[in-house]
Amino acid sequence: MTARELIWGNDAGVQGARDKLDDKVQELLWSDSELIGCANTVLNEWCRETGCLRDDKTTAICQIPLLANVLTYPMDNRIIQIHNGWLDSGWAHIDVKDEIWLDRHVYMWRKQGGDQRFILPDYSSGYMKVARFPKPERGYFSGAFTFAAASNSITQTGTNFTVLVPGDKIVVSGTVLNGTTAAPSTFTIVTSQLNFVTVIETIADESAAAAAISKIVDNLNISVSRLPLNQLTLANWDTQSPEIRFDYHPYLIEGILREAYQKQDSQCLDVNKSEEHGKNFQKAKDKAYNEIQRLRQGPTVFIPNPGRL
Repeated sequence: MTARELIWGNDAGVQGARDKLDDKVQELLWSDSELIGCANTVLNEWCRETGCLRDDKTTAICQIPLLANVLTYPMDNRIIQIHNGWLDSGWAHIDVKDEIWLDRHVYMWRKQGGDQRFILPDYSSGYMKVARFPKPERGYFSGAFTFAAASNSITQTGTNFTVLVPGDKIVVSGTVLNGTTAAPSTFTIVTSQLNFVTVIETIADESAAAAAISKIVDNLNISVSRLPLNQLTLANWDTQSPEIRFDYHPYLIEGILREAYQKQDSQCLDVNKSEEHGKNFQKAKDKAYNEIQRLRQGPTVFIPNPGRL
Protein backbone atom coordinates (compact mmCIF):
# COMPACT_ATOMS: atom_id res chain seq x y z
CA MET A 1 0.00 0.00 0.00
CA THR A 2 1.16 3.51 -0.72
CA ALA A 3 0.92 6.11 2.02
CA ARG A 4 -2.07 7.62 0.23
CA GLU A 5 -3.82 4.23 0.10
CA LEU A 6 -3.11 3.76 3.79
CA ILE A 7 -5.16 6.89 4.45
CA TRP A 8 -7.73 6.95 1.63
CA GLY A 9 -7.86 3.38 0.33
CA ASN A 10 -8.26 2.90 -3.43
CA ASP A 11 -10.81 2.17 -6.13
CA ALA A 12 -9.86 -1.52 -6.15
CA GLY A 13 -11.63 -2.03 -2.84
CA VAL A 14 -8.68 -1.56 -0.49
CA GLN A 15 -9.95 0.26 2.59
CA GLY A 16 -7.88 2.99 4.19
CA ALA A 17 -8.08 4.70 7.56
CA ARG A 18 -10.68 7.20 6.34
CA ASP A 19 -13.07 4.39 5.34
CA LYS A 20 -13.04 3.07 8.89
CA LEU A 21 -13.25 6.54 10.38
CA ASP A 22 -16.19 7.30 8.03
CA ASP A 23 -14.42 10.54 7.17
CA LYS A 24 -14.27 10.91 3.39
CA VAL A 25 -16.60 13.85 2.76
CA GLN A 26 -16.22 17.55 3.47
CA GLU A 27 -15.77 18.92 6.07
CA LEU A 28 -13.09 16.37 7.01
CA LEU A 29 -12.69 15.77 10.74
CA TRP A 30 -9.04 14.73 10.34
CA SER A 31 -6.68 16.42 7.90
CA ASP A 32 -4.39 14.39 5.68
CA SER A 33 -1.37 15.79 7.51
CA GLU A 34 -2.81 14.64 10.85
CA LEU A 35 -3.37 11.12 9.59
CA ILE A 36 0.07 10.94 7.96
CA GLY A 37 1.46 11.99 11.34
CA CYS A 38 -0.50 9.16 12.96
CA ALA A 39 0.83 6.76 10.32
CA ASN A 40 4.44 7.71 11.07
CA THR A 41 3.85 7.33 14.81
CA VAL A 42 2.53 3.79 14.48
CA LEU A 43 5.01 2.77 11.75
CA ASN A 44 7.91 3.77 14.00
CA GLU A 45 6.27 1.94 16.89
CA TRP A 46 5.84 -1.18 14.74
CA CYS A 47 9.51 -1.16 13.76
CA ARG A 48 10.67 -0.46 17.31
CA GLU A 49 8.61 -3.21 18.94
CA THR A 50 8.94 -5.93 16.29
CA GLY A 51 12.53 -5.26 15.20
CA CYS A 52 11.45 -6.04 11.65
CA LEU A 53 13.93 -3.79 9.86
CA ARG A 54 17.38 -5.41 10.09
CA ASP A 55 20.16 -3.66 8.21
CA ASP A 56 23.91 -4.00 7.70
CA LYS A 57 24.17 -2.38 4.26
CA THR A 58 23.13 1.27 4.62
CA THR A 59 26.49 3.00 4.90
CA ALA A 60 25.19 6.15 6.61
CA ILE A 61 23.78 4.01 9.43
CA CYS A 62 25.87 0.84 9.51
CA GLN A 63 29.44 1.99 8.89
CA ILE A 64 31.40 4.01 11.46
CA PRO A 65 34.90 5.26 10.60
CA LEU A 66 37.18 4.54 13.57
CA LEU A 67 39.56 7.36 14.47
CA ALA A 68 42.90 7.25 16.20
CA ASN A 69 42.55 8.13 19.92
CA VAL A 70 38.73 8.42 19.76
CA LEU A 71 36.57 6.37 22.13
CA THR A 72 33.06 7.75 21.52
CA TYR A 73 31.10 7.99 18.26
CA PRO A 74 27.63 9.28 17.36
CA MET A 75 25.00 6.72 16.33
CA ASP A 76 22.38 7.35 13.69
CA ASN A 77 19.12 8.27 15.41
CA ARG A 78 17.25 5.62 13.41
CA ILE A 79 19.10 2.81 15.18
CA ILE A 80 16.91 0.85 17.60
CA GLN A 81 19.43 -1.84 18.54
CA ILE A 82 22.96 -2.89 17.56
CA HIS A 83 23.34 -6.66 17.28
CA ASN A 84 27.01 -7.12 16.42
CA GLY A 85 29.83 -5.69 14.36
CA TRP A 86 32.95 -6.45 12.33
CA LEU A 87 35.96 -4.54 11.02
CA ASP A 88 36.98 -3.87 7.42
CA SER A 89 40.49 -4.92 8.41
CA GLY A 90 39.29 -8.47 8.99
CA TRP A 91 38.20 -9.00 12.62
CA ALA A 92 34.95 -10.86 12.11
CA HIS A 93 32.99 -10.37 15.31
CA ILE A 94 32.70 -7.32 17.56
CA ASP A 95 30.53 -8.08 20.60
CA VAL A 96 27.98 -5.71 22.12
CA LYS A 97 28.60 -5.30 25.85
CA ASP A 98 27.48 -3.04 28.67
CA GLU A 99 29.54 -0.81 30.93
CA ILE A 100 29.41 -3.20 33.91
CA TRP A 101 30.80 -6.09 31.84
CA LEU A 102 33.59 -3.95 30.39
CA ASP A 103 34.56 -2.64 33.85
CA ARG A 104 34.88 -6.23 35.07
CA HIS A 105 36.70 -7.73 32.11
CA VAL A 106 38.61 -5.02 30.18
CA TYR A 107 41.18 -3.18 32.28
CA MET A 108 41.13 0.65 31.87
CA TRP A 109 39.15 0.40 28.64
CA ARG A 110 38.24 4.10 28.81
CA LYS A 111 41.88 5.20 29.01
CA GLN A 112 43.98 2.68 27.10
CA GLY A 113 43.96 2.10 23.35
CA GLY A 114 44.29 -1.30 21.73
CA ASP A 115 42.37 -3.76 19.57
CA GLN A 116 38.71 -3.02 18.86
CA ARG A 117 36.66 -5.93 20.17
CA PHE A 118 33.59 -4.50 21.95
CA ILE A 119 30.78 -2.00 21.33
CA LEU A 120 29.03 -0.14 24.13
CA PRO A 121 25.89 1.57 22.76
CA ASP A 122 23.98 4.20 24.74
CA TYR A 123 20.61 4.41 23.02
CA SER A 124 19.33 7.24 25.22
CA SER A 125 22.20 9.60 24.39
CA GLY A 126 22.68 8.42 20.80
CA TYR A 127 26.38 7.65 21.22
CA MET A 128 28.44 4.48 21.30
CA LYS A 129 31.87 3.64 22.67
CA VAL A 130 34.35 1.28 21.05
CA ALA A 131 36.74 -0.69 23.27
CA ARG A 132 39.51 -0.50 23.00
CA PHE A 133 39.85 2.70 20.99
CA PRO A 134 42.59 2.92 18.31
CA LYS A 135 45.90 3.98 19.85
CA PRO A 136 46.97 7.61 19.32
CA GLU A 137 50.26 6.58 17.69
CA ARG A 138 48.24 5.25 14.75
CA GLY A 139 47.65 8.84 13.66
CA TYR A 140 46.48 11.38 16.23
CA PHE A 141 47.80 14.95 16.44
CA SER A 142 46.61 17.90 18.53
CA GLY A 143 47.55 21.47 19.32
CA ALA A 144 48.23 24.46 17.08
CA PHE A 145 48.04 24.02 13.30
CA THR A 146 48.39 26.31 10.29
CA PHE A 147 46.08 25.69 7.33
CA ALA A 148 47.20 27.17 3.99
CA ALA A 149 44.84 27.44 1.04
CA ALA A 150 47.52 28.13 -1.58
CA SER A 151 49.26 24.79 -1.01
CA ASN A 152 46.30 22.85 0.44
CA SER A 153 48.55 22.06 3.37
CA ILE A 154 48.36 21.59 7.13
CA THR A 155 51.45 22.39 9.19
CA GLN A 156 52.42 21.74 12.81
CA THR A 157 55.92 22.51 14.03
CA GLY A 158 57.71 19.62 15.68
CA THR A 159 55.29 16.95 14.49
CA ASN A 160 56.10 13.82 12.50
CA PHE A 161 53.30 13.34 10.00
CA THR A 162 55.04 10.46 8.19
CA VAL A 163 52.70 7.92 9.83
CA LEU A 164 50.23 9.24 7.24
CA VAL A 165 50.60 7.94 3.69
CA PRO A 166 49.00 9.01 0.39
CA GLY A 167 45.35 7.96 0.30
CA ASP A 168 44.88 8.01 4.08
CA LYS A 169 41.88 9.96 5.32
CA ILE A 170 42.06 12.30 8.31
CA VAL A 171 39.32 14.01 10.31
CA VAL A 172 39.94 17.57 11.48
CA SER A 173 38.06 19.14 14.39
CA GLY A 174 38.45 22.11 16.70
CA THR A 175 38.91 24.74 13.97
CA VAL A 176 36.61 27.47 12.69
CA LEU A 177 36.93 27.00 8.93
CA ASN A 178 38.38 23.53 8.37
CA GLY A 179 36.31 21.34 10.69
CA THR A 180 34.58 22.21 13.93
CA THR A 181 34.08 20.06 17.00
CA ALA A 182 30.38 19.69 16.16
CA ALA A 183 30.96 19.16 12.43
CA PRO A 184 34.44 17.72 11.71
CA SER A 185 35.81 17.71 8.15
CA THR A 186 37.44 14.81 6.31
CA PHE A 187 40.50 15.25 4.09
CA THR A 188 42.53 12.86 1.91
CA ILE A 189 46.33 12.82 2.19
CA VAL A 190 48.39 13.54 -0.93
CA THR A 191 51.87 13.91 0.61
CA SER A 192 53.26 13.86 4.13
CA GLN A 193 56.51 15.08 5.63
CA LEU A 194 57.78 15.73 9.14
CA ASN A 195 55.97 19.00 9.75
CA PHE A 196 53.22 19.19 7.15
CA VAL A 197 50.80 17.31 4.91
CA THR A 198 49.00 18.23 1.72
CA VAL A 199 45.46 17.10 0.95
CA ILE A 200 43.17 16.76 -2.06
CA GLU A 201 40.26 18.76 -0.70
CA THR A 202 40.16 22.55 -0.48
CA ILE A 203 41.74 24.09 2.62
CA ALA A 204 40.80 27.50 4.04
CA ASP A 205 43.49 29.84 5.38
CA GLU A 206 43.43 29.58 9.15
CA SER A 207 45.61 29.36 12.26
CA ALA A 208 43.96 27.07 14.82
CA ALA A 209 45.29 27.17 18.38
CA ALA A 210 43.69 23.95 19.68
CA ALA A 211 42.66 21.61 16.89
CA ALA A 212 42.81 17.83 16.54
CA ILE A 213 43.61 15.58 13.60
CA SER A 214 42.71 11.88 13.70
CA LYS A 215 43.45 9.32 11.01
CA ILE A 216 40.65 6.99 9.98
CA VAL A 217 42.31 3.68 10.87
CA ASP A 218 39.46 1.27 10.09
CA ASN A 219 35.73 1.01 9.51
CA LEU A 220 33.40 -0.58 12.03
CA ASN A 221 30.42 -2.23 10.33
CA ILE A 222 27.36 -2.93 12.46
CA SER A 223 24.22 -5.00 12.09
CA VAL A 224 21.24 -3.11 13.48
CA SER A 225 17.51 -3.02 13.90
CA ARG A 226 16.31 0.40 12.85
CA LEU A 227 13.44 2.75 12.12
CA PRO A 228 12.43 3.47 8.50
CA LEU A 229 15.00 5.33 6.42
CA ASN A 230 12.40 7.96 5.54
CA GLN A 231 9.23 9.13 7.22
CA LEU A 232 6.00 9.21 5.19
CA THR A 233 5.13 12.60 3.69
CA LEU A 234 2.19 14.14 1.90
CA ALA A 235 4.51 15.34 -0.85
CA ASN A 236 5.44 11.76 -1.79
CA TRP A 237 2.44 9.78 -0.59
CA ASP A 238 1.43 8.63 -4.08
CA THR A 239 4.70 6.69 -4.49
CA GLN A 240 5.91 6.18 -0.93
CA SER A 241 5.09 2.99 0.98
CA PRO A 242 5.81 1.94 4.57
CA GLU A 243 9.23 0.26 4.68
CA ILE A 244 7.94 -3.01 6.13
CA ARG A 245 6.56 -6.16 4.50
CA PHE A 246 3.53 -5.34 2.38
CA ASP A 247 1.36 -7.91 4.15
CA TYR A 248 1.85 -5.97 7.41
CA HIS A 249 0.60 -2.70 5.90
CA PRO A 250 -3.13 -3.20 6.68
CA TYR A 251 -2.34 -3.73 10.38
CA LEU A 252 -0.99 -0.19 10.55
CA ILE A 253 -4.51 1.12 10.00
CA GLU A 254 -5.55 -0.18 13.42
CA GLY A 255 -2.76 1.89 14.93
CA ILE A 256 -3.74 4.95 12.90
CA LEU A 257 -7.30 4.63 14.22
CA ARG A 258 -5.98 4.34 17.79
CA GLU A 259 -4.15 7.63 17.35
CA ALA A 260 -6.93 9.36 15.41
CA TYR A 261 -9.57 8.71 18.08
CA GLN A 262 -7.33 10.41 20.65
CA LYS A 263 -7.68 13.78 18.89
CA GLN A 264 -8.83 16.38 21.40
CA ASP A 265 -11.95 17.40 19.53
CA SER A 266 -15.57 16.83 20.53
CA GLN A 267 -16.34 15.18 17.17
CA CYS A 268 -13.19 13.03 17.10
CA LEU A 269 -12.30 11.99 20.64
CA ASP A 270 -13.53 8.49 21.45
CA VAL A 271 -11.54 6.78 24.21
CA ASN A 272 -13.35 3.45 23.86
CA LYS A 273 -12.72 3.17 20.12
CA SER A 274 -9.11 4.23 20.63
CA GLU A 275 -8.62 1.45 23.20
CA GLU A 276 -10.34 -1.12 20.98
CA HIS A 277 -8.17 -0.35 17.95
CA GLY A 278 -5.12 -0.12 20.22
CA LYS A 279 -5.72 -3.69 21.40
CA ASN A 280 -6.07 -4.89 17.81
CA PHE A 281 -2.86 -3.12 16.88
CA GLN A 282 -1.03 -4.67 19.84
CA LYS A 283 -2.17 -8.16 18.82
CA ALA A 284 -0.87 -7.55 15.29
CA LYS A 285 2.51 -6.37 16.63
CA ASP A 286 2.79 -9.40 18.90
CA LYS A 287 1.97 -11.74 16.02
CA ALA A 288 4.53 -10.06 13.76
CA TYR A 289 7.19 -10.17 16.47
CA ASN A 290 6.67 -13.91 16.98
CA GLU A 291 6.81 -14.55 13.23
CA ILE A 292 10.01 -12.53 12.87
CA GLN A 293 11.70 -14.32 15.78
CA ARG A 294 10.68 -17.75 14.43
CA LEU A 295 12.02 -16.99 10.96
CA ARG A 296 15.33 -15.62 12.26
CA GLN A 297 16.10 -18.54 14.52
CA GLY A 298 17.81 -21.48 12.84
CA PRO A 299 16.49 -25.01 13.33
CA THR A 300 17.57 -26.76 16.50
CA VAL A 301 19.56 -29.92 15.82
CA PHE A 302 20.16 -32.45 18.61
CA ILE A 303 23.33 -34.57 18.42
CA PRO A 304 24.65 -37.23 20.79
CA ASN A 305 27.10 -36.15 23.46
CA PRO A 306 30.32 -37.96 22.43
CA GLY A 307 31.23 -38.44 26.07
CA ARG A 308 28.14 -40.58 26.55
CA LEU A 309 28.64 -42.95 23.60
